[in-house]
Amino acid sequence: MSQQAYVRPTSAVQSVVKPFADLLLAKNKTSAVIRLSLVGVSFVLYWFIIVLLADFPGELPLEWQLRLPTIVYILINTFLPFFHPRVLVHLLPVVAAILCGLFIGSLYLTDLFELDSFWVAANYLVGALFGLGYPTLMINRGDINDLEAEHSNNPLLRIGGPGYI
Repeated sequence: MSQQAYVRPTSAVQSVVKPFADLLLAKNKTSAVIRLSLVGVSFVLYWFIIVLLADFPGELPLEWQLRLPTIVYILINTFLPFFHPRVLVHLLPVVAAILCGLFIGSLYLTDLFELDSFWVAANYLVGALFGLGYPTLMINRGDINDLEAEHSNNPLLRIGGPGYI
């Protein structure tokens, strides 16, 4: 009598979530652009919600309406609440957390791959996460020693992809 492993059927939620998770976490340019878009849209939406909850602070005085052209007054009065200190104070922790995460990740990559420069790791991390600034490597001959001498700071040689060869 042979024994067969019990295969648990996938749940409905898992069958819906898995394709989206695979798309978001894939290692291609499309997924990187999707990740960048999600971070950007989330940040802008958070910023807009803060302005709404702060009740549009920092409106210009009405007497400025007489001195400024109408379109300039409308534009300034529309965008001024987004840069009011009551709004920016809530954006500061979010920006600091994003930058701190990128900084710590870059330090980790610098130490892990024994890179010469922190900025090589930072550029690699931004490229890998968001698809910005993929490194390029030109191969003219098959000699790895010449390649390493020409491109000593290229993360494609030290870390690997993503990048263009």
